[in-house]
Amino acid sequence: MLTLEQALQHGAAVGVKYYVKNSYDKIVGGTCTEEQALSMKKRFEEEDKHNPWTKVSTRFYITKIG
Repeated sequence: MLTLEQALQHGAAVGVKYYVKNSYDKIVGGTCTEEQALSMKKRFEEEDKHNPWTKVSTRFYITKIG
């Protein structure tokens, strides 16, 4: 598990331009292209539908860096 600062540093080093965050403002993934970010967001939303703990209450959104 990385701290937020470590995650952002690693993302910058590997060329991450888009972060997918949840409604708790936590980074759940990062990608280099918008298409990858959209795909990741959709996958997280589908997985959340089957999570008995969240019951589709978690929202996901994409943040572009820079």
